[in-house]
Amino acid sequence: MALILAIAAGICFAALAYCKLDPAPTVGGEILIPLPALSRLVWCGYALFALFCLFGIWILHRYGAFGFSGPRKPWAFGSLQNRQAQSQALLTKYSNDIIFLLDFSGKIIQTSDRAVETYGYSAETLMGMTFRELHDPDGQKDYDRTVSASDIQLGVTYEATHLTHDGTVFLAETSIRTIEMNGLRVHQTIIRNVTHRRSFEKEIQQLNRFYAVLSEVNQSVVHSKTKEELFSRACKAATEVGGFRLAWIGWAEPGSGLIPPVAKTGEAIAYLDDIVVAVDDRPEGRRNVVP
Repeated sequence: MALILAIAAGICFAALAYCKLDPAPTVGGEILIPLPALSRLVWCGYALFALFCLFGIWILHRYGAFGFSGPRKPWAFGSLQNRQAQSQALLTKYSNDIIFLLDFSGKIIQTSDRAVETYGYSAETLMGMTFRELHDPDGQKDYDRTVSASDIQLGVTYEATHLTHDGTVFLAETSIRTIEMNGLRVHQTIIRNVTHRRSFEKEIQQLNRFYAVLSEVNQSVVHSKTKEELFSRACKAATEVGGFRLAWIGWAEPGSGLIPPVAKTGEAIAYLDDIVVAVDDRPEGRRNVVP
């Protein structure tokens, strides 16, 4: 490119020298330019125009604009590629999520500060491990099953249990996809600890079950004609709507002080055959306490 500019500059200087005009005659105060001199002036303009065009091409080539394949030189704050790499490295390092970059064998090649904090290993130790080793035995099975059955390049999300350095087990939601970074294709792995979130969701589901049973029992109170029908419908509401394994209602006998079941339902109904429930603190009833 430098050679092209040198040649263009030489042509331009030659054209300027060629275009040097002799003093032109004047008639009545007007300057008369002979045709040969005018031709040389036109060629000089062409040469200057060509020089500006070549200079513009060199600018485009130097900074790789509009798809030119020349080397991209640093602009005011460095090349776009370097800025992207630096931004991605900062996002990986300081993200609130756990982030790993893995090679195609599953080995950890880059880690985030949150990963070091969560797993309790140093960054150097983590980068000497495979991602599979961060799962507990059950989680490793989930990881193997997911990796073998999914196309990671398109992205895959799964949940599995992970194991920290001190033996703590937590449930993690993991997202893996293939990305390109600095010309290298790697697996980007983003992990979120969802143990507390799943626990809250389970509590909410349980409360929803309780409310559903309560609503069904209220309907039974309105529509039942006898107490036996009411008791039976209430037990069925607990097992069928609430999902409980056993529901029963006892009615105290005045003479014996025992409380036998008058309504019962559920898959664990056989449990009632081996227990004694009484209104007082008798020895037979103490065997019913589950330690």
